Formats: sequence, structure tokens, C-alpha cells
Amino acid sequence: RDDKINVVKDIPAIIKIISPTGKVFDEFKKTLNEQGSFEISFNMPDYAQTGEYVAELYSGTSVLIGAYKFSIEDFVPDKIRVALKSNKEKFEPGEKVSIDVDAEFLFGAKAAGLKYEVNLSMKHQPYRSKTYSKFDFNAQSENSSSFENVQMEGKLDDDGKTKIEYIIPNGLSGGGIIRGYAYVSVFDLTGRTVNRVATFEVYPKNYFIGINAPGYYFGTNDNLKFQFTAVDKNDNPLKNFKASIELVRYEWQTVLRKDYSDRYYYTSEKKEIKEWKRETDLSGGIKDFTFTVTKSGQYELRAYGPDERYYVKKNFYAYGWASSTASSFEVDKEGRVDIVFDKEK
Repeated sequence: RDDKINVVKDIPAIIKIISPTGKVFDEFKKTLNEQGSFEISFNMPDYAQTGEYVAELYSGTSVLIGAYKFSIEDFVPDKIRVALKSNKEKFEPGEKVSIDVDAEFLFGAKAAGLKYEVNLSMKHQPYRSKTYSKFDFNAQSENSSSFENVQMEGKLDDDGKTKIEYIIPNGLSGGGIIRGYAYVSVFDLTGRTVNRVATFEVYPKNYFIGINAPGYYFGTNDNLKFQFTAVDKNDNPLKNFKASIELVRYEWQTVLRKDYSDRYYYTSEKKEIKEWKRETDLSGGIKDFTFTVTKSGQYELRAYGPDERYYVKKNFYAYGWASSTASSFEVDKEGRVDIVFDKEK
């Protein structure tokens, strides 16, 4: 559903089936139907590896939306028991992730000397606040870091234990959080694996700014009341948090360009115009922010943190009969402009 609980349809979605070793087992591309949903079915071949699989749901722009775990097993029972324990659940860049592996045979002996393999991966995930569920924290200007999977292998010690250590890289960036997965496979004496996964979260920055917008389409000279909030990685309101709110308006200018065949053509380009920038304090919870716009067009409201490196944004449109110009909206090649009216206004 969208922010008004209306059905969203004809939007692409991607389902990835992740194997117990952390590799992509299968991938499906679907489109939301009239009910805003879809379904898939697939067969697991006889040779499929047993263990815990994960079905990951992505948007058409490859943003991870959610995940669901399921197990594939056969009639052969496990001969060893494997337990994983991480030193903590939440990390910052530069910190060390430490995962203890403890394995033993089901009849009580320690699984000494057994081979193990580890596939460690990290994926970006939107930040969602339970305290401020109506606020959008994820429309960010910040680019997301890319990751490569890390492979490890070795043998358990005489007590059937080992410690997996991984130092999270410095300089990570991303608008939300980064979820890490450590897929651990321990081989029994017959070569059959018992697979377990440990998860952890990485926070590229120590604050998240959220915006709650009253809508998308407004009239010029209306009082527009947006709301802001700032929380830490534990979803608690921040104290003494200074922020900057900036309003940007876009104008569309028709320019003459030349293509690779030396032919000239007209095109409409978007130009960014800064209307104003104001300092504010987002400490202690929800902050109301009211303003007006006097010109028709597309706007973007931005909220910067104290470092002003990146911002969270919200786009909206304003229209008034006497405040529109030829550059207020994008014009197509035939000289047409699309204007959307709010029927309630």
C-alpha cells in the first residue's frame, strides 16, 4: 500500500532465494497485480542442499524490502549440533564482529577437527522506526556502499569450537542500515553439512532524520505543515540535535542541443533553485515545521544533519492559477505540460 493505504499495482518486484551457504539459488521477477500482490511457486530439485534458506524481496530498484526464512530437509537426520553466538547485534564501521561457533555430535562428543566454511555478506536495508512509523527516513541523497562477499574456511579445534572474526570496513555509507549475514557450514564425517546463519546490523551513521509529509499536491500560499524527527540507532529521540531545513524549487528550461549526428534539437532540462535554508532544533521528538510557497512547480524539502554532508528529502508539487510560468513544469516535445489537480481543492 502507499502512504494513503491505496493499492499499488503494476510495480516490479524481485524475489531472490538464498541458499544456506549465502549464494543465490534462484531469482524471480514479478509484477504487482490489481490487488497489489503476487505469488510464486518453484520446485526444489533432489540434489538441493538441505538447511535454512532465505527468500528476499526487493523492489524494482534493488532495495531490500523484507525476508522470510524456510528450511529444506530430508529424511537423513543431522549428526552434529551447531550453535552460533555473536558478541553483539549492532556495530559501527571499524568495529570487529566476533562469532563463536560451537559444534558437537548428537551423542555427546565434541566435533573436533571438522571442516567448516563461512560466507559473509552485507546488504543495505531501509531504516524503519517503530516509534515514528509514519515518518520516512529513507529518501536519502547518500550513495550506498558496495560489498563483496567474504569467504573463510578452516577446522574446528579439539573442543569443536572456533571464532569467526571480521572487521567492518571504515567509510561505509548508506541512507539506512546494513544487515550482515554470516552463513556457517560445518561438514560432518560423511561430508554432509549442517548450516547455520548469524545476523548483525551495521549503522553507517549515528543518527536518522525522518520526514512526515501531509501530502504531495498543494496550492500556492497554503500553510504547509511538515514534521521532522531525529533518532539514534536504538530508535530513541536525540538530544541537542541541530539540523538545517532547505527548500529547493525546480524550473524547467528549454535548451538547444546537438546530437552525435550534428543535428540540433530542443530539450527540457531541470534547474535547481534554492528558495531558503533555515536552522532548527530536532531534539526530543517531533518538530512541526510550517511554511508557504508562492510559485507553482515541483519542490524538494531537505533536512541536513549537523555535518551537512547528506540530507533526507521529500518531493511535492504546488500550483496556483496566477503563479505559473512556462518554466514551472516539464514540457514535452509537443509543447504539452502535465498538471495534476487535487480534486478536494
